[in-house]
Amino acid sequence: RTGSGNTTFWVQPPQDNGNDQIPTDPPLVTIDGVLIQDLPAILEFDARQLKYIHVLRDPYVMGSLQYQGMVAIETINGDYAANYSPKAGKIFPYSPPRPVKNYFRQASADLPVHVPDFRTVLLWIPKIEISNPQAEYTFKTSQVPGTYEIRLEGFTSFGKPISLLRTIEVE
Repeated sequence: RTGSGNTTFWVQPPQDNGNDQIPTDPPLVTIDGVLIQDLPAILEFDARQLKYIHVLRDPYVMGSLQYQGMVAIETINGDYAANYSPKAGKIFPYSPPRPVKNYFRQASADLPVHVPDFRTVLLWIPKIEISNPQAEYTFKTSQVPGTYEIRLEGFTSFGKPISLLRTIEVE
């Protein structure tokens, strides 16, 4: 509650941003892709109808408006937009992260020496948690000559993006 007794809520920024100030921008809040501008009205929503609550803690900019994070709420039936009738509202598509998949990983013992290897993707690990900064990952190179990219992209535990790129030459 605010000093005037109104109900509100905020999204705390990441702890590693080096800024100890309390955010003054409200979060961007959606329910099933519907932009919610009356934040206290969310507290009246039946929580038994919720499926997921996704939270983005970094500042978010949409058009000329700046928000401190984003809260994307999904209902079980996904039909909030059908029953929503505000004075002003906007529906936009939102795709949450995809489910975890199992990917094939080529082991060095799988291919006999006399079988040619024409792969152009040498190693693909879409989800990895690195706990040791000296971690090693081995893979066999293809028999296709060329320049190959070694690309590492992801996020820190605080949600900051990381991107590293190196190349190797196969002759």
